[in-house]
Amino acid sequence: MGATEDFIRDKAGKLGEPDFLRALRNAGGILGKLAGPLSKFAGQLRLLVSMLRDYHSGRYRKLPVWTIGVVAFALLYVLNPFDAVPDFIPVAGLADDALVVAAALSMVGQDLKDYRRWLVKERWRARRERRKQSKPQE
Repeated sequence: MGATEDFIRDKAGKLGEPDFLRALRNAGGILGKLAGPLSKFAGQLRLLVSMLRDYHSGRYRKLPVWTIGVVAFALLYVLNPFDAVPDFIPVAGLADDALVVAAALSMVGQDLKDYRRWLVKERWRARRERRKQSKPQE
């Protein structure tokens, strides 16, 4: 995947805040394309959207900017119907999207694992807080 990773690195480095926002605004459309070759990446794509959302909101800032660029680029690539192989071409149209997603996941793998761990801890913390608040005061 060397050439694909180089392609992603080049394009991701040119992205900025407006691109991150565009990916977030279109998250529903991106996740709506989880068919065919992309279906095996459904969970990871949802996690990428969540990571970008938490980064943008300031809840999770433990990421290098290049990671956010790679994540946003992969999501926007999936969104764009006229990328290297247009999405209207059966199977191949989404296969190139799957290739880009696979390469991006490989590139940000450790950051994604760290984020997943943080997310699980955050959910448990929020759950404990809700339980504390719902307990009757003695």
